[in-house]
Amino acid sequence: MDLKGRDVPILLSSQQELLLWNQVLRDTDNQLLNPRGLARQLQKTRTLIIQYQIPLEELKQTAHQGTEQFIDWLEAFERLLRQQRRICEYELADWLLTQPIRISRLVVLYEFPELTPLQQRFLEVALNGVEPVFFFEQKSHEHLFVSDYADAQEQYQAAISWAKTQLEQNSHQKIAIIAPQLSDDLVQIESLLQQTFHPDMWSTFQQRQSPGYNISASHSATSFQIISDALSLLTLNHQEIPVEAIDRVLHSPYFLLPKHTDFLQAGMIDRHIRARKNPTIRLTELIEITEQAGCTVLHDALSQLSNTVPKYSKRQILRTLWEWLHLFQQQLILAGWPGNHELDTYEYQQASLWQDIMNECASLESVIQKPIGLEAALQYLQQTAQQTQFHLQTIDSPLQVLGVLESRGLLFDKIWICGMDHNHWPPSPNPDPFIPVPLQKQKNIPQCSAEKELNYARQITAEWLSHCNEIWVSYAHTDNDSTQLLSPLFQQGENQLSLLASTPSEVFVETETIADHSLIHLDWNTPLPGGTHFLKDYIGCPFKAWAKHIMRSEAPPDPVIGLDYQDRGILLHDIMEQLWRQIRDQQTLLEYDPEKLFQLVAGLVGRRVNRYSVLSRRYISPIHRDLEVKRLCKILMLWLEIEKQRPPFKVIFNESSQQYDIGTLTLNIRFDRIDKLADGSLMVVDYKTGETNVNAWLNNGQVNDPQVPIYSLVFQQEVKVAAFASLKTGHMELIGVKDNNINEIETIKPVTQAFSKEIPSPENFQQLIELWHSILSRVAEDIPSQPIVARPASPTVCRQCDQQPFCRMELENPNHG
Repeated sequence: MDLKGRDVPILLSSQQELLLWNQVLRDTDNQLLNPRGLARQLQKTRTLIIQYQIPLEELKQTAHQGTEQFIDWLEAFERLLRQQRRICEYELADWLLTQPIRISRLVVLYEFPELTPLQQRFLEVALNGVEPVFFFEQKSHEHLFVSDYADAQEQYQAAISWAKTQLEQNSHQKIAIIAPQLSDDLVQIESLLQQTFHPDMWSTFQQRQSPGYNISASHSATSFQIISDALSLLTLNHQEIPVEAIDRVLHSPYFLLPKHTDFLQAGMIDRHIRARKNPTIRLTELIEITEQAGCTVLHDALSQLSNTVPKYSKRQILRTLWEWLHLFQQQLILAGWPGNHELDTYEYQQASLWQDIMNECASLESVIQKPIGLEAALQYLQQTAQQTQFHLQTIDSPLQVLGVLESRGLLFDKIWICGMDHNHWPPSPNPDPFIPVPLQKQKNIPQCSAEKELNYARQITAEWLSHCNEIWVSYAHTDNDSTQLLSPLFQQGENQLSLLASTPSEVFVETETIADHSLIHLDWNTPLPGGTHFLKDYIGCPFKAWAKHIMRSEAPPDPVIGLDYQDRGILLHDIMEQLWRQIRDQQTLLEYDPEKLFQLVAGLVGRRVNRYSVLSRRYISPIHRDLEVKRLCKILMLWLEIEKQRPPFKVIFNESSQQYDIGTLTLNIRFDRIDKLADGSLMVVDYKTGETNVNAWLNNGQVNDPQVPIYSLVFQQEVKVAAFASLKTGHMELIGVKDNNINEIETIKPVTQAFSKEIPSPENFQQLIELWHSILSRVAEDIPSQPIVARPASPTVCRQCDQQPFCRMELENPNHG
């Protein structure tokens, strides 16, 4: 058709259309919680209206409250299209009908079970009365097998193992695995395919090649590391850079920056960043950290990159979107993206996709039509990448992994259809939210009703049965703890399949094992690193204690907004120390006027929070600071009420340090608090902001938490009470054990009651002291001579341990814990 000289409208891409919809929503309602999601739904609804030829007047006549709002948005969108002389991609056929278009040749429609009203109208006009030819291929199925599996993963593994076996027997067969939930379960299915068909890629660093299978589902561009890493680098333009983005850049293989930084240096930089515990960092701070870590090349490269980053000021810098994209591309080139290694077939396609994303984003310039700021430009690029779907090109393969729609019209020798349970087949209806349901039923719009979905599923099922010689149908009999049955659209097969092996293919790699349980050389005459914390971890697992306290292996802290649990614990200990330095004893506490006591507490808390923020180099926003001060004041005032209810006492040791020898070990000890009671005996107090368990002091002849027992051993006969001060919100109390004749608050139990289940049970506190000394001395004597092995005392120790990547206990014994 010759369009020369005609008034041809501008064709909008899908991304440009979404931008227009967002403009409509922004102009009509700024209070929407998810305007982008709503814009995608509006785009989908208008597509249905065009495809099913629903006039606006007919829509208005059947409108309900939700539809009326949609009509307002739709009319505003239509006005924008007319003003800018634009049409959307799905309107092209509708516009062509207004032109003198004719098709004189024969048209054959291959496997078109039904046409939309727009498609029917287009063919009627284009063919000028000539009837199209509908062509359908058929095979008669000879065998139908049905099987059920415990869950979806077992089902997918069985199907994939079956396909591999079939192809090993006859590589010329055409095999299909059909999964109705392919898009939702894509990552899981791809992982199982990889393990089954290419297990060697899980254990080597060889380049990936096209796999021996084709998957019809596409990925969002941001799911590819080479794309997401490029976007992460561009976040360096932000004033506050997310720590996760920095982590990806440091460890990415697609930049030249980290090439000069070995894994140890990158890890040290990452640890410096995470030690700040802030979720964001500024580029100037990052450059300073690289300098401190001695990464000269990385420091210089980041400094050079920072010269291209726009300087922030009160007056926002405005440029065209194209100019911003040009800057972003320069920054990627400066950083050496996509690296200097040879790209494999996957990476090459993904790197080429980046230019398509940049071009698509640049096309938004014609819709925006005004200068924008840096943040807006980065957001447009991020959204374009997220909304760009890409299907990796692979070699032709006899195995196809398909969704339901992609399987229509294709012939195979054998098919395995997954997910054929009664909950998912027929699918549940999903009517459009903006078109009245009666109108959707009248127009026969897909997914509008249960009846429509039943007919659709029947039609698809009949096609499968007529397109294949041998069909295998499976379903998972449980899903989220609910029982599932076979879809009623399938009769029981000729044979009931036995459960196929569902374990992934084993990967056999030659490995060299070296058993090295020798100790790191330590000077046993010096204090043991970690003190009582080492003892506690050693009792739980020897390897954990050595890894954490001797080899200093620690998981980097997670960035948080405000203060985390560790910060709050440190801060509360500090405030309690300062508070009792001023109050000193219970008598002084009782003499305080309540208002003056609150003023003392509030002033002290405010000063110590500010001090902690400075010393720890943690930024605490005014809002979070005020909330933390209020929280701490509430905790302290409630706790002081408990202290008032106790018999008289005086605080004599407050966050004091001392050394203590037990067995062959010397421990550095720091008491939280030691109280002197009215009779002259001592009480050990240990502050806790988390869970407390007195039974951990003595349980089946073992001491699982030695901290308080060790504190008690330091003073031997003088100590008559040991207690946890539980400062946990909603659960504040003094809990512990005391000698039988000591007068103390009732939540502290006598020895005979606290450990009554122990055999033999200590009869008084002195016997408890002697028992603690005996048990802990044996542990201390063993430490220098025992091998360093991962020997967790219970599964809970492993579940709560951050050393798993180091000790690999989970890999060696996956059933542990």
